[in-house]
Amino acid sequence: MLNKTEKKHNQAVVTLEKLVKYKYQLTFRHVEYRAIPGAEDISGELDLVGIWDAKWDIYEVKLGDSYRTARNQLLRARKILSQCGEINLFYYSAKTKKITPIN
Repeated sequence: MLNKTEKKHNQAVVTLEKLVKYKYQLTFRHVEYRAIPGAEDISGELDLVGIWDAKWDIYEVKLGDSYRTARNQLLRARKILSQCGEINLFYYSAKTKKITPIN
């Protein structure tokens, strides 16, 4: 069972998905990824992924103002997943309801 914070986070991911879903052919929530295909260890989880052609937009959702943490997580994910295609990174603050691109 999810705790209160996890429920709020999941709701924020759903809210974000509703905002951006129209831009993509596919969207996925809570995608686990591994540094080595087939490995048991999970490297991380992507809160929201939007895919259009070979372009991936990856969103990290934070309830507060954890920009630095989100940026570090997103840069790590892009490094590991860079062979999947073009990857764009975004930070979403559930507190301010703003989407910020990450370079």
